[in-house]
Amino acid sequence: MLKHTKMVEDDAQDVLVRFQLGKLYHDLYRYEHALEQFLIARELGFDRASTDKWIGYSYSGLGRYTESRKIFESLREQLPKDDNIQKWFVYVTAREEQAKEGATAESYIKTGNIKYREESYDSAISEYKRALEYTERALKIYRKIGARRGELWALLRSGWCYASLFRHNEALQRYEETGRGAKLLGDETMEANYLSGVGDYYKSVGDYENALKFKEAAGELYRRNNLLIDEARLVLAIVGNIKGSMGEFDTMNYKGEAEVLNDIGLAYQDDGDYSKALEYTQTALRTAQRYNEQWTEMWAYHSLGNIYLELGEADNALK
Repeated sequence: MLKHTKMVEDDAQDVLVRFQLGKLYHDLYRYEHALEQFLIARELGFDRASTDKWIGYSYSGLGRYTESRKIFESLREQLPKDDNIQKWFVYVTAREEQAKEGATAESYIKTGNIKYREESYDSAISEYKRALEYTERALKIYRKIGARRGELWALLRSGWCYASLFRHNEALQRYEETGRGAKLLGDETMEANYLSGVGDYYKSVGDYENALKFKEAAGELYRRNNLLIDEARLVLAIVGNIKGSMGEFDTMNYKGEAEVLNDIGLAYQDDGDYSKALEYTQTALRTAQRYNEQWTEMWAYHSLGNIYLELGEADNALK
């Protein structure tokens, strides 16, 4: 730190040293000083994407989430295939929502999931606890005003939160309440969501037989209600993983695999995750060609064209 500070004093125009000094300040959680150095480095002409990224990190560290979100929103448009920028955009957008009155459980689940993927488990647990707190508040309100479908969504989300906090008995209790309520309402979509959620729970605790049973039951209801993207994203993509964990690679049914992959790609495209959308859709295309599924091949080409257009790659879209 002292070495870089002295170097900047000797040559205030040394942009690389300024940038490195900013990173040192950031690593020491001195975000104001870091921000100052990154802003100067950008002004002096250092790589714009690199400085903007660290400016966004620094704004986030200072709790200036709106400014950070704007930075990552711009970077996301410039570098749509950069998963780290996508992750940070989701993170600071959720933090921005949390800073406002009326924050949602969903925003804390998003930040918790990011912390979990970064293996910052204590931070993830803290975020999930906040998510549970907001979910339980919503549940009380829905029950008070008699909003049954809202209550079921809150119960389902509560089950997920309890499972993420390893409070297994409470998780299953919430899921079972959701299932009973969905049956009483005759709401097959909610019943499918309940079955899928329980399947995820059993998968997380290594009970693959029950996970498979509940996921397949959920798939039947999604299919019956023509919710094919939900079936692809929430069931079929997970079922293959479960069967793999059970060592049943040879018994997996690949019929319609290309269509499922294409549907998952569409789901990621809807979420704005074009890197994942491209990955799944290209795999769908190769699979359709391998099994001579011409109709799905045509739709995969159509999906790829739309993704490339969203990415601003018109030349690839026309291929």
